[in-house]
Amino acid sequence: VTGSSGKTTTKEMIATVAGLSGTILKSRGNFNNLVGLPLSLLELNSEHEMAVVEMGTNQRGEIARLTAVANPDIGVITNIGPAHLEGFGSLDGIMAEKGDLFSTMRDSGVAIINRDDRFSRVLADRWAGRNITFGIDENAFVRAERIFMRGDHGMSFTLTMGGTGKGVDMTVVGKHNIYNALACAAGCLAMGIEYDLICEGLSAFRQVQGRMDVHRLKMGGTIIDDSYNANPSSTMEALKTLSDLKGKNESMVIFGDMLELGDDAERLHEEIGGAMADTGVGNIFLKGDFSRSVARGAIQEGFDEDNIYFVDAPEDMMAELHSLLREGDWVLIKGSRNMKMETFLKAILEEFGQVME
Repeated sequence: VTGSSGKTTTKEMIATVAGLSGTILKSRGNFNNLVGLPLSLLELNSEHEMAVVEMGTNQRGEIARLTAVANPDIGVITNIGPAHLEGFGSLDGIMAEKGDLFSTMRDSGVAIINRDDRFSRVLADRWAGRNITFGIDENAFVRAERIFMRGDHGMSFTLTMGGTGKGVDMTVVGKHNIYNALACAAGCLAMGIEYDLICEGLSAFRQVQGRMDVHRLKMGGTIIDDSYNANPSSTMEALKTLSDLKGKNESMVIFGDMLELGDDAERLHEEIGGAMADTGVGNIFLKGDFSRSVARGAIQEGFDEDNIYFVDAPEDMMAELHSLLREGDWVLIKGSRNMKMETFLKAILEEFGQVME
């Protein structure tokens, strides 16, 4: 499984579903590079019937090398977006790198293709072997229809495969997780897993820590922890989810830099600031070298600069949080891995207390 975002969640979904029908090995955490992937595969033994591994990259040629090592029967590309631009220079460069999964994979393999992603469609046209497509908006074989968002309790949709549909209730939030579920379903279908088991496994899946993970505070507020990583695409999706979930309540964002964006970093951070303003965020806490760029983008879209706070550590914002955070408010925590935004979540939970369910 590779892609600009959703790799780990999709891998974990596949492991949950496939685990219902056999013994599966999955790569641990984000063991997705030229060291981690071989270490994961070394754990394979005669008891395993399947293995699902994640492939990450930040420089040209890594996906081809990882694919050669793993020699997969099935390749999944979740999506292609502006992540690790520093190493690839452009979206076309990212597409070429991710596309190496298909071009290096054996001819008898199955390519799992996101029909709603324009770059993935280009790769699909270049793949001569068997494929299974997934999507919402386009004519895909594996589709989500009649989507119903159940607030912070999750979402429901009809999973359709080639015209046959069955309802699925999931506890995860965010439209992007529907795409992850569809990628999982298509991959599991390619493995020969029964339709009913795919639906059962998706319903049983529980969110990975730090990826749109919802925490309720004792004072009545709600935290969306998406602190595991960040790129422009995943941040936009997180902001959309925040806007959908908060309804008429107030919201705020605690945001750390998106890293490895190269020469486009300042512009992309400005765009995220503008998106925060456009989605109705009330207060913004910023950490990192590109904080001023995010703030500038928000202010250009009419955001009140008095509601922007620059912080280096969790303790820098606690006084403001006590005066700003009210019952019913929503807080999104987001940033790249090296920004260590999980420390902000930990501090808030310790300060305000968490409702345990």
